[in-house]
Amino acid sequence: MLIRQKKFSDIYGHKHKSKFKKKYQNPFIRRPKKKSFNLSFKKLIVLTIVSTFFIFLVWLCIYSSLFKIKNIIINGTGPINKNELLDYVWSETSKGKIWPQNNLWIFNSSKIVLDLKKEYYLKNIKINKKYLSTLEITFEKKDYAIIWSEDNKYFYVDSDGDIVSGIDPKNIKKGEYVFIENISTNKISNNKISLEPANIDFAIKLFKELSDKKFSMVINKFFVDNEINVIKIKIDAGPEVYFNTKDDLYSQTANLLDIKNVRMKNNFNKLKYIDIRNGDKIYYRN
Repeated sequence: MLIRQKKFSDIYGHKHKSKFKKKYQNPFIRRPKKKSFNLSFKKLIVLTIVSTFFIFLVWLCIYSSLFKIKNIIINGTGPINKNELLDYVWSETSKGKIWPQNNLWIFNSSKIVLDLKKEYYLKNIKINKKYLSTLEITFEKKDYAIIWSEDNKYFYVDSDGDIVSGIDPKNIKKGEYVFIENISTNKISNNKISLEPANIDFAIKLFKELSDKKFSMVINKFFVDNEINVIKIKIDAGPEVYFNTKDDLYSQTANLLDIKNVRMKNNFNKLKYIDIRNGDKIYYRN
């Protein structure tokens, strides 16, 4: 006889499930974490606050009136029109839209210093940004030493050879400063003439010496050409005279006086030139 036993599941009406069944996961695979909505929202708020503060800070420092230049003080010495200089600086503050030059901290001081040196021939220029809205400019104006003529242009020049300012030839007062014409090929460069300071000093002393009554001569002009360390003069209705700037000035002028009053007393004005550059070796030509 076939006897059929009931399965355990038939007796209890359900299949047996082991409570020890495990789930296995691959430890090498990272599963994405769920993002927190609250955390992202907080970050957005912080970012908004920081961005707003930054924009406000930029506006406050650059575009607000807090640091806007309201006063410009000019402190300087020497012959210069300070009102003209003041107008020039104010005109510079009106430039710039994205980076306004009327802002005390953005104002381009370096450019102004270069422009003032070039346009107004100033030295020792300092620009100080004071308080919240004041610009102070201090400088020194170079003193005149000679008048320099080059390519039909005329300049006041200081003892270092730096150009101080241009000058209208109509305003030149004869005898006020030594007048030197440059006929050499060495031209003005970087607001500086080609004559060395030592030679400028020699020319000034020579000018003063020849102004003494004992010479009784009118100097038309001083001039320089391509000869090195040589100053030349043109005597009115008389010869040219060549001087050596490295030799003793007064021994050369003594030789000139000897030629004028002794050697060529009656024919001095007929001479074409006198060369007294080589000590006692004096050359002259009719």
